[in-house]
Amino acid sequence: MTRRVRILRNVGIGAAAFAMLLLVAGILVVRTGWFRNYVRQKAIAATEEGTGGRAEIGSFSLDWTRLTATITDFTIHGNEPAGSAPYLSARRVEVHVRVLTSVKHLLDIAYLGIDRPQANILVAADGTTNVPQPKRASRSEERRV
Repeated sequence: MTRRVRILRNVGIGAAAFAMLLLVAGILVVRTGWFRNYVRQKAIAATEEGTGGRAEIGSFSLDWTRLTATITDFTIHGNEPAGSAPYLSARRVEVHVRVLTSVKHLLDIAYLGIDRPQANILVAADGTTNVPQPKRASRSEERRV
């Protein structure tokens, strides 16, 4: 075996070992409570940014082997007065995702199930509602996209 072939073989073995190490580390991280809490906070932040309301999640579970997330007691508060029913709520929300469905998308939603959705839209005498409005991006943020 020539020196060049041995070097290429060793580089290949090293790359395979590094890939296995990354895979094992990724699996260990995804199974932690820290990661579940991180995904939960990201879900809340994305909901609040997209709706302009305040989001709450009762409980959150993540099954990384099936790429499924389950949220119970999901609530979005709008501009309703204190003590009244929230703008939107659902007893349970279940999301299944697919990985790498195309070159343009890393994740796609394969299934979205919502159990007992409720909406409470209030309209005041002056025509205002409790429907929250997402914050508009500033001109400088729009240019960056």
